[in-house]
Amino acid sequence: PPRSTLFPYTTLFRSIETSAGGKNVTITHNLFHDISEHAIYPTTAGQDPSVSVYSPTLLNCATWTWQPNGTKYNPNFNLVTSENTFLFVGSGGYDAVHYNGEVCGGAITGNIFVGGGGSPITLQDGNQGVIISNNLIASNSAAGITINMYGCDSDDQGVQSSQIGTSCDTTWTVGLFDYPSDEYANSIVNNTIWTGLNAPSSTFCTPGGCNSPYYGINMADTSEGVPGDHWIKNTTIQNNIIVSFNGNQGGSYPQLHLGMNSYPETNLLANNLFYNAYTGNSSSDVMTITPNGNCSSAPWYCAGSTTGTYRSGSAYPGIYSFSGFQSYNTASKTGSVWGNPQFADVQTGYSVTPNMFNFRLLPGSPAVG
Repeated sequence: PPRSTLFPYTTLFRSIETSAGGKNVTITHNLFHDISEHAIYPTTAGQDPSVSVYSPTLLNCATWTWQPNGTKYNPNFNLVTSENTFLFVGSGGYDAVHYNGEVCGGAITGNIFVGGGGSPITLQDGNQGVIISNNLIASNSAAGITINMYGCDSDDQGVQSSQIGTSCDTTWTVGLFDYPSDEYANSIVNNTIWTGLNAPSSTFCTPGGCNSPYYGINMADTSEGVPGDHWIKNTTIQNNIIVSFNGNQGGSYPQLHLGMNSYPETNLLANNLFYNAYTGNSSSDVMTITPNGNCSSAPWYCAGSTTGTYRSGSAYPGIYSFSGFQSYNTASKTGSVWGNPQFADVQTGYSVTPNMFNFRLLPGSPAVG
């Protein structure tokens, strides 16, 4: 996936949004730059609740029957974002390519992302069977790739006043409709992720400034409400180069961060190269699986209950060194290596002059072969 040049295209667009019911849409060979929000934003979020795509359980893309206009909003089907270049997109903290809401199939492939304010690629609230492959991701201020859910569920009835402070935290508004939906069977394959040190200014920056790295891949459910019990499952993470700067500014930025309801044991983790480019190159935290939290302190993550725990969905939460990672869930995790990928010329200072980056792999790289 690495490329030796960063400017193969000449077309300039500001941003593209597709609403519910997009079908067989392909966005290709464009240059997006200096956009403060999303560059590409297919969404079914915020639709008329009387005709929503809402499902309290996994939306079954394979059996979906197309609905006439005015009857029910349809998911987006087969959305392809390929061979585009994104430079300094999302300076306000927005993700460059953000598949938001129910998306059934498609791909984000062969793109270049440098210097964004949010995650370059985010799948959120109901993506199934989306393939993220052969992308080059460098020097962005949030995780290279994010899969998550958000919102306050209300059985498609709108947030009720009784939910505020119980099954919805106090930031939500009565009457708001939101549709957190499960993420299932998505694939992250053959990507190069290099988080860098000099991320641009954005809402993701730490109080200490904007010189902060982030996770390589982040998966977490932050949705709230009733019925709750959403999840991210059956994600394939294979043949990627994932380099973070874990330890910068005293922070913890592992290559893999698996949060609430990410169900790590359902994932396939195979043949990835991991590396920590921060001083000392420590391999003590390659993968973090977040520990359980108590419902008493955050009942909105427990459908309003104040008893019990909310958790990652893993039987083995914790911080995993590379050696620990190698022995974790060996039935679905195979063949990964630790080492400097040996790029031809990649320096943190190139974040403001991205044409200088050269991610070609040198002979002898552990990523070759």
